[in-house]
Amino acid sequence: MLRQDPRRMKVQEALFTYLNDPGSGLVKPGSRANYSSEIRKLDKELELNSITEEDLVAAVYTPVSKGPRTGERPSDGTIRSRRKVYEGFFSYCQWKGWISEDPAAHLKRHFTGKGQPVVQHNWLTQEEVERVLGTVDTNDKQGRRDDILLRLGFTAGLRAKEIGSLRWKAVNFDRQEISLVGKGGKIAIVSISKNTLLRLVDWHSECAADIQGRPHDHAVLPPFCNEAVGVDPQTGLFLPERSIRALWDNEGISNTAIGRIVRKYSDLSGIKFTPHDMRRTFAGLMFKRIDIYQVSKAMRHSDVSTTERYLETRPDAAAQAVRSAGLDF
Repeated sequence: MLRQDPRRMKVQEALFTYLNDPGSGLVKPGSRANYSSEIRKLDKELELNSITEEDLVAAVYTPVSKGPRTGERPSDGTIRSRRKVYEGFFSYCQWKGWISEDPAAHLKRHFTGKGQPVVQHNWLTQEEVERVLGTVDTNDKQGRRDDILLRLGFTAGLRAKEIGSLRWKAVNFDRQEISLVGKGGKIAIVSISKNTLLRLVDWHSECAADIQGRPHDHAVLPPFCNEAVGVDPQTGLFLPERSIRALWDNEGISNTAIGRIVRKYSDLSGIKFTPHDMRRTFAGLMFKRIDIYQVSKAMRHSDVSTTERYLETRPDAAAQAVRSAGLDF
């Protein structure tokens, strides 16, 4: 509640108390630093009760002050972040009784969200998938790993997490299948295409040679380590030559690393796609060959409506429907 005789609290004093009060909810150092940076943009000598909603709107829209976008309008993400900072801070100030009215209470009405980037999903054609795979240098060990990664996404519809966590014990070469625990803890068996299988057989042999044994619990797609090959006995310094080594005993390649690999081949091929776009492409290409119920089984969806959403959101969905109907006069 508001005090009978509230102090004429200034921004700087209120900010210090806010940042050091466990009740503020700012637990992480990064959060405290972000709040401190944004609120310090207000005049530190201003009294809290003198700050208006218009002042905060102007602060939220403060142009970028550094980097290549200096002087430009802040991004939509920055605008949302700043708004939340002021909402949290002034809500706290009102709770402490330092202000009678919260100037940030209705900030949201000033931000419509217009101008936010449109999330674009991509469905590649078979020709585009072949172009992407054609940019992979399979003469290189990392390239051979990346080739299998892309093929598991495009031809088996595996999710990024499933690709990264795949172990050799889950690969059945005789049956040409992969056993995995998918989304929601569901156990599934996925078929491997012939070309992917051939590459997996060779890759399995490389793993066996590296570990000098039979791969079992080892990651199918490991991260790599770039390390020095030795030390100069005279200087004690590392030699300039480097060695790329697969970490087969590691937990497997991370989602972040998969994202970097996909961006690499997206840039090389000039074809935009993300890790999950590989799964979308798998669904789209399958739908040209089999009905949606079979596609749903291949995607391991528990409900065909989920598969419909995958396919209906294609930008060419209307064109596909008209072509399928074959209507002509």
